[in-house]
Formats: sequence, structure tokens, C-alpha cells
Amino acid sequence: MESARLVTLPIGELSIYQDTGQPVSHDAASLVEAVTKRIGEKTCSLLELGSGIGIVSIMLKLSLPDMNVTGVEIREDAHRLAIANRKRTGASIDFLHEDIRNFTASAPFDAVVSNPPFIPFGSGRLGPNRERNIARHEIICTMADVLACVDRNLSSEGTAFLLYPLSRMEELEEKAKLVDLHIHDIISLHHDKKGMMIAILKY
Repeated sequence: MESARLVTLPIGELSIYQDTGQPVSHDAASLVEAVTKRIGEKTCSLLELGSGIGIVSIMLKLSLPDMNVTGVEIREDAHRLAIANRKRTGASIDFLHEDIRNFTASAPFDAVVSNPPFIPFGSGRLGPNRERNIARHEIICTMADVLACVDRNLSSEGTAFLLYPLSRMEELEEKAKLVDLHIHDIISLHHDKKGMMIAILKY
């Protein structure tokens, strides 16, 4: 906890521990808003891939308290912070320290959500902060890895919500087809200078 600081979530007005790798951002809040509007109040199971310190999973649980939420994160430090944030907020979430490249749940989920690394490996300049580099660059996890994990864990009638730059929409569409997923809708995040989008995928 020495390098973490307390920040306030835009949903629930609760404070959580934040590291230097994954901040509480407008993108995260927009992702939660999109999922909440599309899923509604019905009870369902949701999986977050690359749950980090638990920002998106916790906000989703606060917004939809009847939803069963599971988060998967490979970074040990981030996973520990997620556990601490779960305790701090009282959100009932199953945070797992797993590698999404190998993760397969015992039962499929109604929805899968991810704010994955968005900069292709070899593109852009790496900074001095290792955690931030892993969160932003495809060093450990690629788009293909994310889509393969979605395919293994999403129910046939389920919906996936993925946050990527608009510049990668054609690439996402092509790679999604390889696992029989298709872009059902796109939400452009106009507040974001990087030109981000929430891609909504279905079978």
C-alpha cells in the first residue's frame, strides 16, 4: 500500500486505493455506464478481463448490486490492491489472480468486460513506469488473447464490452471474426483525445 493513494470513485462516492498503473478515468466510468445501460437491472454474471485494482468491477457492482461479478488479473500487486479495495468498499466480487491467456471459468458468463492494453506491442514509447506500461501496451496480453478469452468464457447469448482506440476498429473486427464474434455496436468516447471506443460484441 506504500505506493498507493486514495481516490474517490465517480460512482458511489467511495474511496479506493489507486496505483500508478491504472487510474480512475473517464474511460472506466464510460465503460461502466455502457454496460449498465445495456444489461439493465436484471441479475446476471459478468467477467472482467484484466481487472487491475478493481475499478470497473467495483463500480459495476455498486451500480448493479444483484450482478455476480468476477475479475481476473495477472499482476500480483494490482490483484492485492483489488482485494483491499473490495474490503474497503464492501463490494462482493470474486477477484482471481490468473492469466487470461489460460483462464477458463467453470461456467460461461452473461457478459464480459475489458479495458485491455490498447497500444500494440512495438508501437509507441515505453515509459519508466513498468505497471503503467503493462496496463497500456500489449506486453503481456494482446487483442487476440483478449478475444480468445472472451470466446472461452462468454455464453452463446452473451455480450462483450471492449475498450479500444477507434483506430483499431478494423483490426478488432477482423480478429473478432476468427472466434465468431461480431461488432454489434460502437460507442465513441468523444471526451477522450485518443479517440477511444467501446465495442459491443456478440456471436
